[in-house]
Amino acid sequence: MFIIYTSPKNGTHLLKQAIAALVAPNLNMYTDEIYSLIPMYNKKTPIDEEQVIFSTHPSHYDYDYMEKYNGQRLMLNMYRNPLDVTISRYFFYVKYRDMDTPFGEYFDENFLSTADAIVAHAHYVEQHSGLNFQYESCLENKAKFLEILAELFSLDREEINFEAVAEAISIDKAKQSEEENGLFKVSEDQMGPFYRDGTINQYKKYFDTEMVHEIGNLIPGPLRMALMKLGYSFEG
Repeated sequence: MFIIYTSPKNGTHLLKQAIAALVAPNLNMYTDEIYSLIPMYNKKTPIDEEQVIFSTHPSHYDYDYMEKYNGQRLMLNMYRNPLDVTISRYFFYVKYRDMDTPFGEYFDENFLSTADAIVAHAHYVEQHSGLNFQYESCLENKAKFLEILAELFSLDREEINFEAVAEAISIDKAKQSEEENGLFKVSEDQMGPFYRDGTINQYKKYFDTEMVHEIGNLIPGPLRMALMKLGYSFEG
């Protein structure tokens, strides 16, 4: 049994869609059907312990609560460049939570805490024998990512059209589905329609190389080393 235990804006929906496309290829992952397979539990919704797999965030069910599943369910986490996560959260809050804080102010106030939380959560999952997936690596090498998931769920890889699955979970496919079928609301917490940009290195739209270096220099040494171990060097 499994838990998708991720922090917001780190690739939760990509991980859910990849699993859904593999284990239930006929399911329409761009509708609420995906929640019949992988429900998302928040503070308002008690967890159905009979579910083979479900998802939640640490902000909904914290580490103390998750201890009950230690050794009982395999945790799956996806993490993403904290620069992109901070940017993604900013635009989410502006669009769906009516936040009026200027971008620069929000970034300055939240980047380091976001980076620290990403490192801490990946460490927690690893310490509890879970699996961490790097968002960027999964998008750049979908075949390997999907093969790992197929093996994890004991699926017959000979029966899987990995090329078709990779196409089904592409960001372009998500956007195409929205254009054809209307916008998809991810969950109650979304407070609006689903729209995933999900661009790798999205931060380059907002920061040049020199600015990225300056941001990197503001990161305390231990945190910077931990981020480098996750694959993020802040060299621009």
